[in-house]
Amino acid sequence: MMTEAPISRWQQWRMPLLIALILGIYVYARQSGLFADTHPEQIRNAVQQWGVYGVIFYVLIFCAGQLMHVPGIIFVITAGLIYGQIWGVAIALLGAAVGMSVTFMVVRIVGGTPVKKTKRPYIEKLLAKLHSRPITHIALIRLVVSTAPWLNYMLALSTVRFREYFVGSMLGIILPVTGVVYFTDVLIAQLF
Repeated sequence: MMTEAPISRWQQWRMPLLIALILGIYVYARQSGLFADTHPEQIRNAVQQWGVYGVIFYVLIFCAGQLMHVPGIIFVITAGLIYGQIWGVAIALLGAAVGMSVTFMVVRIVGGTPVKKTKRPYIEKLLAKLHSRPITHIALIRLVVSTAPWLNYMLALSTVRFREYFVGSMLGIILPVTGVVYFTDVLIAQLF
């Protein structure tokens, strides 16, 4: 049986602190004039000069972020900022695919045996549905929460096979990742 661990203060404040930090950096950069001479095209050109090494670096950072519970949406937005709409979607999907796969494998190897029973009835129902049609249910969950690291951990600790996890995950993230990259590119064009 699985018992629920108490939530630490760090877990409670991690996301609000991350948002505050990002907003603080943005406000500081705006006020200091850093954005006055910097445009998204300049950033894109600088990173794109790295070529394939830039993409490899992005994928490695995405993997590390997923393992450390950094929301995947941050990396998806970054792909949109750096690579634009078309390449941004492709590179974000690549980063997500590798990041989610690495997280799944690490949790499976380190986490031990998959959880089959739990004290929570709603999790029990979710696991039962997940096992009846895993690809469909994983795709639907991913459609809502996209690249959320907690979902990688939860699915890795279920009895779902990697193939089902991967196919369901990729089917489920296509629409959210595409939408986020597209709107990030549009929003950045409006801000600068």
